[in-house]
Amino acid sequence: MFIEKVKTILKNNPQEDIYTLLSLLITLNFKDYPQDEIDLTELVKDHINIILNEVYKKFDDEETVIKEYILPITTNLVTIILNEKELPKVNEQSLNININDSLKIVYEFLITINKDFAERFLNTMNAPLLDENNQEIDKQIKFIYNSQEKGSYLDDKTGQIVIYYNNTSDDIIFILHEFVHQLAYQNEIEKTNIPRTLDYLLAEVPTITFEFLIIDYLKNLNNDLSYWLKERLHNTYESAQKIDFEYQLYKLYKENNDYIDLNIIGNYLQKDISKYQGQEFFDNFIPIIRIAAPTDKANNLGFYQAQEYVLGTLLACELYNKIKNKQLNIQNLVDLINILGNNDLNLKEDVKLLEKMKIPIIKNYDLIFNEKIKEELTSNYKTFIKDNLKENLNSFNKG
Repeated sequence: MFIEKVKTILKNNPQEDIYTLLSLLITLNFKDYPQDEIDLTELVKDHINIILNEVYKKFDDEETVIKEYILPITTNLVTIILNEKELPKVNEQSLNININDSLKIVYEFLITINKDFAERFLNTMNAPLLDENNQEIDKQIKFIYNSQEKGSYLDDKTGQIVIYYNNTSDDIIFILHEFVHQLAYQNEIEKTNIPRTLDYLLAEVPTITFEFLIIDYLKNLNNDLSYWLKERLHNTYESAQKIDFEYQLYKLYKENNDYIDLNIIGNYLQKDISKYQGQEFFDNFIPIIRIAAPTDKANNLGFYQAQEYVLGTLLACELYNKIKNKQLNIQNLVDLINILGNNDLNLKEDVKLLEKMKIPIIKNYDLIFNEKIKEELTSNYKTFIKDNLKENLNSFNKG
């Protein structure tokens, strides 16, 4: 069965599904497959090895800012997440609530944050999505009912929000999360195809902080969505594992004279598999490479997306605790969203503005990380877990 699946992948879409293929190949090191299924062609292995080396060479050659500024900070932040072994399990289910009630709740919550944001949310709800000729092609927010799938995303090219809804309390989080992303998108001075360093760092900070704040807001209406906090923290833990694993592979690439292949990876995994929670890790979220779609774009490491959620969650815990303790105010979050939407700023100008917000990793117009900052972030992370993760209710009170 395995060899047939490999052949199907290679025949139908060899580039875009190489990520899936690679995860399957690596799990062969830890399962008892029949010999005829393990006997894959050298063509398949060579194809994977070529892509692996293209990915790490691209990262090594081109991502100077990422390597010098972001990678050292992120790999340290990862240890904070991975050292927290006692995350509560997500045993609760989402709560039943109609999508229209979810929209109303998001709007009423935004009024408490910023009336301009609330007004823009209403406008977005009714706004058409226009093409380059100003012809309506869809809506700014597209709702797709899907009982088998949940999730959401913001289309980077059009700014359209897509929500897969199921008439549950998850919909509240998805709608708010993507709308906060869209606020930054709406604020952009000039659309460019140049990735911004600031986006690598802080894109998920306001979205996750808003998640925490709306859950806090709903508690006051006797609705406990702490199950979502557990899910967010578990997802962040998985992202931290991905980053750590890719970083280990990058180090292997450098240690082997800028070369890596399946044999090198296999030898490493045989020694350190326990670090990644054994077979479960590879079955669920093998993070070697993430292939960008469409297939004519360059391959990327999964690091780019995963680091946003690690840093986003840690800083969201930090900002949330400071807001609750009156050390920061909501206007700081509004400022952060506006800054993220300004893609004319370079790194130095960005951090100059952000330093005023007391974000721990930013000081003296530069990005820093030291033991004091690590202790502060660790303390706030643990405090957030201790103070906010309680059992949730089994029904939704619309007030």
